[in-house]
Amino acid sequence: MTKIINHQTNQVNFTLIPKQKIDSVDTTKLKNKLSDIFENSKTIMTEFPEITIIFDPNNQISINILRDQNRIIIADNNVTPYSGRSLDNFFKFTKEAVDIINNNEIKDYGFNILSNLDLQNDLTDSGEFIKDNFISKEKFISLGTLKSAGLKIVYENNSIRCQLIIEPRMGQELEPTKSIILNHNSHFSKKSLPDLTMLQTECQEIYNSLPGNIERLF
Repeated sequence: MTKIINHQTNQVNFTLIPKQKIDSVDTTKLKNKLSDIFENSKTIMTEFPEITIIFDPNNQISINILRDQNRIIIADNNVTPYSGRSLDNFFKFTKEAVDIINNNEIKDYGFNILSNLDLQNDLTDSGEFIKDNFISKEKFISLGTLKSAGLKIVYENNSIRCQLIIEPRMGQELEPTKSIILNHNSHFSKKSLPDLTMLQTECQEIYNSLPGNIERLF
């Protein structure tokens, strides 16, 4: 088993698909709710007919209301160590923001985690590591010499459809590094957001289990 180190979270977000087309949005209520939940909240808003973006740079919270795609994306963009990251206020704000936007008339939603990590010190090429451990290199002989690889895996766990993307991080000159980029999505089909307690329990469990799942794969 390969040890992972320096695991950081770059973003967590909810992608929500309403049952009905999004119409008008009470942006004042959304901004007030940000101030209620997050300390020192300060918002910047950009609005067009097809999109409304509210961003709180002090707390790195963003709300993207995409009318043309009929999606709502609420994100916590803070970069922190993976372990110990507090998500309670983010879950609370997401739940209350969706109630403000459309009374939680949601038909599907996804909980997404974007993070990166390093492999143990004696491994310096993350793409080569993925290639050697997960890829049948013989299948690519016709293309040339396979130097690096990534993975996209779709699986189901407890009736939740999940997608995991594992990619090597390259340097500015495309040189190999020991870093790996992870993108994990949990898709809840035909479900509105549950109450806050259930939302926290479900999504915190998904968040907490990811590092152990990755360690077992590696």
